[in-house]
Amino acid sequence: MKITNLKVRIVRHKLPAGRPVPQGPRGSVAIVTVETDDGIVGVGDAMTHSLYHEAALSVKVLIERGFKNLLVGENPIDVRRLWWKMYNSEMYVRQRGLATNAISAIDTALMDIAGKRMNQPVCRLLGGKFRDKVQVYASDLFDMKNPQNTLKLVNRLVSENFHAIKLGYGGFGLKIDESMRMIKEIRDSIGYETTLMVDGPACLSVSEAIKLGRKLERYEIFWWEEPLPKDDMKGYIELSRSLDLNIAAGEQLQTAYEFKDWIMNKAVDVIQPDVHIAGGLSECRRIGDLAELWNVPLVPHSWSTAINFVAALHLVASLKRALFAEYRTLSTPLMTDLLEEPIKIEDGYVSVPEKPGLGIELNEEILDEYELSA
Repeated sequence: MKITNLKVRIVRHKLPAGRPVPQGPRGSVAIVTVETDDGIVGVGDAMTHSLYHEAALSVKVLIERGFKNLLVGENPIDVRRLWWKMYNSEMYVRQRGLATNAISAIDTALMDIAGKRMNQPVCRLLGGKFRDKVQVYASDLFDMKNPQNTLKLVNRLVSENFHAIKLGYGGFGLKIDESMRMIKEIRDSIGYETTLMVDGPACLSVSEAIKLGRKLERYEIFWWEEPLPKDDMKGYIELSRSLDLNIAAGEQLQTAYEFKDWIMNKAVDVIQPDVHIAGGLSECRRIGDLAELWNVPLVPHSWSTAINFVAALHLVASLKRALFAEYRTLSTPLMTDLLEEPIKIEDGYVSVPEKPGLGIELNEEILDEYELSA
């Protein structure tokens, strides 16, 4: 079997009407298909949420003018060898950044092909399936300007049998008193049986975060995600050691090389690689091995498409100590309508696909409707 072609479709997000969205999915994503001479096609996607689609367009050029020339004629089952071939080819244009986003999409598509060829779900190719279903946490946004909207949201999510909820951004963390009033109102409303996490604002100083974090501890927040700037590893080390509260981060890190320092230094209590940023499924499995060796729980970040969510689901299923999968309830058609068989959540869990590869088929009508003309 040989690779015959790589194609990239830039597909726009459509944000929900009537809701303030200070942070979240915007712009577009690059959806990649890898074709083979025996008719098997693999799919992956790259995180390219830029306002003017420039990131998606850049990934399209990287793949269709660069990586395609490297991969056509290769055996797609050689997933790790091809990962290294792509990664080393980018050494003169920096081996991180959008080049790794592009590699992430291709790598996941190659894993999809390998699973289909071997008639196995991807999680088994990643090392085996530790669980048949994965607990998901509902991931959405604060509305700090109108706390009643946030209370309605969390109560709806609890009524839909989500047992874990994460809320982020929307101004959370910028003013201590307002943030703590919000957390108190949420806990007063939904109680303590629901696992609660918070996210952002990714801009505090260590001292500011310690001050707010000590107040959060009393409300049994399971983790606080990215309170500090994303690159402040030393700050995260200090913060993690100062609070009786799990600190989580890592969604913007790329490749096992970057994750190695964070994991070995135990900079955070929960590490969060994103499959379509960090290097793809095979690289995230390598990151998972590092996390398990150093006893750091891993929960993939997933805030984009249904492709990304299902890839993260397979990763979680293959790791002994992975805790959850992130399910974005701030919906766009690329999450709710992209798959021919929609994602089904039952009592806060999603079954791991048993079909070969990722186990998904894309809805071509949705792709056509939201595709961006380059």
